[in-house]
Amino acid sequence: MECARFFSRLKLACAACFLFSSLSLAEDLVVTGLVQPVWEATLAPTVLGRVESIAVKEGDQVKAGDALLYLERRFEELDADRRRIVSESAVELELASAKLEVLRSEFESTKKLFESSGSISKEEFERSRLDFQLAEAEISQLEEREKVEALELELALEQVSRREIRTPQDGTVVEIFPKEGEVCEPRQPLLRIVDTSTVRITLDVDAMRTGGMKMGALVSVIVEAPGDDVEVEGEINFVSPVVDGASGLRRIQISIENAEGKILPGLPARVTFSNGG
Repeated sequence: MECARFFSRLKLACAACFLFSSLSLAEDLVVTGLVQPVWEATLAPTVLGRVESIAVKEGDQVKAGDALLYLERRFEELDADRRRIVSESAVELELASAKLEVLRSEFESTKKLFESSGSISKEEFERSRLDFQLAEAEISQLEEREKVEALELELALEQVSRREIRTPQDGTVVEIFPKEGEVCEPRQPLLRIVDTSTVRITLDVDAMRTGGMKMGALVSVIVEAPGDDVEVEGEINFVSPVVDGASGLRRIQISIENAEGKILPGLPARVTFSNGG
């Protein structure tokens, strides 16, 4: 009897262990998504123009600020040069300053004579003071005009820069749309740049299975690549604070370092959340 009870308890214990093991295994969650680049952009002009030259080709690595494509800009460059000459010319202001110093000296001398000895008439004194004040006003006008000329130069340089397409971030040129000589409209796509040094996978997961998913947690990722699959480790960098009421899904985002370029954006990937996180 005791032996039977022992075996009965042993069976129950084994069954409990099996059930616990099954539940633990069931906690692993596998979700499929697509690999995407962290940053990509389609660059377009803000002005109408003809493509003068293309400085890159598809597949080139570019750095932030690099010029990729130029629209015809000879007229804008000449206008900027003209305004630079006008803005940098200080001849009028220098002459006006020299004139002001002479009139200042004359006015001070006239004032002393008028106040001390009276050998200068009031009309001469007032005329000297007026000439000095007019010279001061002329200096002020010239200084304000110089500010306007500097602003006009900035506007001209901005017109030149609008005819140069530059990348705002490091990346790879993956597509060039126009040919040299083509006329491009504003907002017409010209080049597509992609940064694949870091990729991401955005997943919509059953909210009831996301309780253990925390920012910074590491997960296993298998990317279905040409040839052999690529197995890497990803990091949860976004857990949506809200749940979609219609579907009951919660958005989770995984980031993966891809400095060597082994992972190609656009490929499917399987993300495994061990033990629910």
